[in-house]
Amino acid sequence: MRTGSAYISVRNPELHLSFKSLFENICHDVGVLMKKNGTGTKPLEPMLWLFIASPGAVTPFHFDRYSNFIFQIRGSKELAVFPPRVEDIIPHKELESYLDHKNSVQEWTEEKDKSAHKYNFKSGEAVHIPFTSGHYVKNGQDDISITISIFYHTDETLMWSQAMKFNHRMRRLGITPKAV
Repeated sequence: MRTGSAYISVRNPELHLSFKSLFENICHDVGVLMKKNGTGTKPLEPMLWLFIASPGAVTPFHFDRYSNFIFQIRGSKELAVFPPRVEDIIPHKELESYLDHKNSVQEWTEEKDKSAHKYNFKSGEAVHIPFTSGHYVKNGQDDISITISIFYHTDETLMWSQAMKFNHRMRRLGITPKAV
């Protein structure tokens, strides 16, 4: 792991007893933040991901179908997060297609990087990535990077997700709906 370009991702580690308490605590804390922001009382459809990566490993530009918090456990990284639902960063047709579980590859151009909010964070720190916000990760050179992320929905993101999936299906029928 220290010298190669390796990357390990584990989906749903909370299914193992050793992660159960951590998962419950993270869900509780996210629920507290959601209440403060008026976005609900608890995360919907929550799941954890565990990421372990070699020093210097890069996760290319992409977006997720959920909101998430990424918690740095070991090592460091630079995380670039882009504003959500900006047509010049990720066109709405790509969002709709991906949310409907169709494969799509987000085209990267250096011009997009001007819109990024960049966070250099280390062990013990966390960053929120809003629903459908583009992002990329560059792990630090100092150590193996270990992160835990919670992916979740709110009532609002579930509604947006369903509307975008509907739009994608209508486009396949030749109907041109307005972007969500």
